[in-house]
Amino acid sequence: MSNEEEDRYLDLTVKATVKKPKTMAQLKSENHGFIKNDSDLAAIVAINRFQQILVRCGNGRFLCPAQDVKVFTDIIDKSEDNYVRDISFPAVDCGGKE
Repeated sequence: MSNEEEDRYLDLTVKATVKKPKTMAQLKSENHGFIKNDSDLAAIVAINRFQQILVRCGNGRFLCPAQDVKVFTDIIDKSEDNYVRDISFPAVDCGGKE
């Protein structure tokens, strides 16, 4: 394989492995508005760190900015009498009515 062919092969390999960042619309539509993992939460923070996120737990629910979700859920997880049920976009942000 010549150097030119090798460079072209490496270029195509790199392009195939690099993922495009998700848009906010993709993040909202995937999993029906639920945030399933830390990488999706990090992507939301990168796009809009003040995006309101709904956190439901055993003792209630609250809205907070995406940048603070991890801090609050860690506090709840350390609690003996509470737990995080799920994390999602509020219904209004997913096409619901105000």
